[in-house]
Amino acid sequence: MRDLRDFYNPNLTATINGHEYTVECPTAAEGVKLRMMMADTEKAQEINDLEQINKLFKGDSDDPQGLLNSGEIPTGGLWDELWANNVTLPEAMHLGLTAVMYYGIGENVALLHWESAGKGLAATLEAMETEPDPVKPEPKPAAKPRQTRSRKKTA
Repeated sequence: MRDLRDFYNPNLTATINGHEYTVECPTAAEGVKLRMMMADTEKAQEINDLEQINKLFKGDSDDPQGLLNSGEIPTGGLWDELWANNVTLPEAMHLGLTAVMYYGIGENVALLHWESAGKGLAATLEAMETEPDPVKPEPKPAAKPRQTRSRKKTA
């Protein structure tokens, strides 16, 4: 058999504002640990999202929550690429939570989360009512059929 890496990419890729970002696949040990946490409902509720995102983004800090609380932002790894492209914190967190779901639960759940802008899976009713829906592009008007002019024959 061929080498799996010749035709399979285990990484998550997603696009934000025209830039494609790659969240590298965790090691087998890290991935199994995340899957086990996500499979246990009680443990999944106790997960520090920012800590897990920082691990997947390969950030510099061991305490990204402490950074945010002190007014600093997480740096290193994918964080630097996101900040360099002026990605907002909500967008970065959405990418990160999608990655946590992708590696912790599976691709289908991650895709649902990504496409729902985070509102479809775990959003509260209040958040769904008060937060605007993601802006969708205007549909293009249908092309009008060309009218042909008939020419009258003159005798």
